[in-house]
Order: sequence, then C-alpha cells, then structure tokens
Amino acid sequence: MISAIICDTSAFLEGGADARAFIKDSASCGPREAERRAAYKLLSCLYSLLCPDSPMPEIRRREGGKPYFDSGELSFSISYRPGVALVAISDGGEIGADVELIVPGREERMRALIARYAGKAETTELTSEGISLSVATMDAEGNIEIHNKNDNIRLHNRVKENENTPWVDWTVLEAVMKAHGSGLADYVRFGELLNSTLTASYTLTLGDFECAVTLAKREG
Repeated sequence: MISAIICDTSAFLEGGADARAFIKDSASCGPREAERRAAYKLLSCLYSLLCPDSPMPEIRRREGGKPYFDSGELSFSISYRPGVALVAISDGGEIGADVELIVPGREERMRALIARYAGKAETTELTSEGISLSVATMDAEGNIEIHNKNDNIRLHNRVKENENTPWVDWTVLEAVMKAHGSGLADYVRFGELLNSTLTASYTLTLGDFECAVTLAKREG
C-alpha cells in the first residue's frame, strides 16, 4: 500500500514564522530550504496518521543520497516545488515520488529533456487500488488540513493520453530514479530500471497550481 499527500504550502512559505526563520537565521539557507522544511512537516503528519502510536524514526541517507527511515519496514519519498510538497510512504518496498508544476509554454523544453534522459521508454502502471492520494493545505504556522476527497485528481494513462505528457513523463523519470536510489547522472540505466518499476501518474489542480504527479514502486 502506498499512502501519499500532496499539499499546497504557499501560505506557509509566504507567511510562516518557521519558514522565515530558515531564511533569516542562516546565510546558507534560502527559500529552497523552507520548501524542504514544509515537505518534512508533511512527512511527519503522514507518518503520524499511519502510525499514531509510534514516533517517526530518524531519517538517514544511503550512499547514493536516498533518504530512509533508520528503523521499521516503511519506506518513503518526498518531492517539493515552490508552493507544493508531495510525500509518500509505503509498507511494501522502495518507492519514489515526484511532483512538477505544469507551466504552459514550456512544453518543448520539457520534451527535449525527456528525449535526452528517457527517450520513449514505457512502464507498467500501478492500479489505483493500492494507492491512497490525499490533498492538503498548510497554513502560515505549519498546521496541515487534509481534504479526504478532491475531484480534481485524475489518474493519467500515459499510453492513451497526450495531454500534459511532458510533465507527466518527467515525473515518471524522477520517481523511478528515486525508487532505485539513483540520480539523473545515472540516467543511462533508466530503461533498465523502468522494467522493474510500477508507476501511477496523476494530473490535478491544487489551489493556484496545475500539477503532474507520479508515484513509483520498485518490484522485487
């Protein structure tokens, strides 16, 4: 089972005291660090929902940089962009998650990136039965409200649909590489990794944002 939350974090980033502290108190920390902070707040929220009687384990990084819980059987993945954070937790193997903002007018640039890194690789798709994807909002103080139903979430079939595919395809690339603990520098293995990965892709409206999302699960 994969449980995921996508969250509008714009209010926190614009007005949150916690976010402002990250930007103000350290010369090395800027808005990107505040986005990361918001994503890990969301991860903590999701973990507490799934494991209400257990504190979230410490997070460590493997040699390739992939974060993981240092105890227990759960795996997780996070992704964030300005104003949007995505977190996912799985109890059945390594996963990857990626979110991209759909920006009209940048389709050709995205297609060029896909052609460079992924070519025309195809993937086997996860069924939505094993996935729970919720939508949330985060206020200026970091409080999270989860909305159990959002009619704007749409499962995206990459084979049958052409709409927004550059962004969807890019999230597939990123999520698959994350599931395997690899970075874009290892993109030459993408086709090989894709053969042992299941993915589910979505397009949705989140506040003022149009997003593409992919959740990937490593087989075996």
